[in-house]
Amino acid sequence: MSINQLAGLITRLVFLFFLLSCEHNSNEKTNVGKLALELDTLTINIEEYQLSDYPIASILESDSIVFFYGYNTPLHQMDVFSLSDQELVEIIPLSSEGPNALAEPFDVFVQNSDSIFFYGSDYSLDLLNSDGIIVRENLLKMLSLSSNRKTGFLSDPLSYKLYFDPRSVSLFFHSYSMESIPNMSSYYKLPILAEIVIPTGQIKEYPFYFSEDYLVEGYYLGEYMNPNIVVSDSLIIFSFPNSPTINVYDRSLGQLSIKKSIESRYSKNTVEYMPSQTYSEIHLRLNHLIANPYFYKTVYDPYRKLFYRTHRGEHPNPDLNSGNLNFSFTRDYLTVMDENLNLLEEIELPIHKFDASSFFVTKDGLHFPFSHYLNDEVSEEKLIFHVYKFAKIDSD
Repeated sequence: MSINQLAGLITRLVFLFFLLSCEHNSNEKTNVGKLALELDTLTINIEEYQLSDYPIASILESDSIVFFYGYNTPLHQMDVFSLSDQELVEIIPLSSEGPNALAEPFDVFVQNSDSIFFYGSDYSLDLLNSDGIIVRENLLKMLSLSSNRKTGFLSDPLSYKLYFDPRSVSLFFHSYSMESIPNMSSYYKLPILAEIVIPTGQIKEYPFYFSEDYLVEGYYLGEYMNPNIVVSDSLIIFSFPNSPTINVYDRSLGQLSIKKSIESRYSKNTVEYMPSQTYSEIHLRLNHLIANPYFYKTVYDPYRKLFYRTHRGEHPNPDLNSGNLNFSFTRDYLTVMDENLNLLEEIELPIHKFDASSFFVTKDGLHFPFSHYLNDEVSEEKLIFHVYKFAKIDSD
């Protein structure tokens, strides 16, 4: 065992012991490598018709209060919680028919309490007010009228969340090829991010492309077809799920400011290829997904000047002779970096407790939904987040 592996094992054991010791307490503190960590648990008691998990959600920070807007799929409504006060504060009913009819959303983005962008599964982007009434309908209508479009626009709450910039009155989407399918190299030759100016319909394509890993003829990377894109006021952070490389584009400078490969010490850092003709074999794509690591999005914490990335490690024994694989043997990891993407620490997250692909940052810290589908502690009566508050330890 190398010194780095031994150091990683010690860090993992210390961190897991810390988690076990504070399982039923809040505001526990410890040191993890170069970081000080305070771990808190945010628990909201919910009503009968609220949910313990909201895969489609948006955060609104207003003055001293942090609001969590979650889409309630069974009731087709927005449930609004105050994370600061740990309570349900509002329910916004949505219509399924009539002039204000809305399809189930791909994604939502809350600009303020009276401006909610709602991107429906019917590809209609509507602006809602605080009562759930459509005040501007089908903002992308002029694009849908174009008959020669080669590019489509998608938004997803996990990989490439919808973002609205009030200064340019524009929305950011993941752009993709409408002329190819994901087992063809041509699918990956278009820019991955588009900014659409709402008043004019003008489209600005950013010069961000899939890496050369995706351009190998006759092969593709299975379910690794969606880039990770996070847009904020000043930064665009993009990466690809098959690689530990992170790209940071500074919007104020108009240039790529950082590009680094932050490799994991706990898992593989590469993904195997699949032959293109296996695209229709969904079970093979799923087995391939489980047998390889998957790198999720990277987000920036402006309050602590840190970057966070999560990833899922590969199956430890991907032997298909014993049957199809499953996720129960995989593990999730969190990597913390400074503002220049220098690695500070990598830790293993509690096994099958968090949804490692769904996390967000507020002034109160890094929030993980306590909602892994294998988590037998999930309660239908509570909405729970575990909050990680990191701080760099002064080397002096």
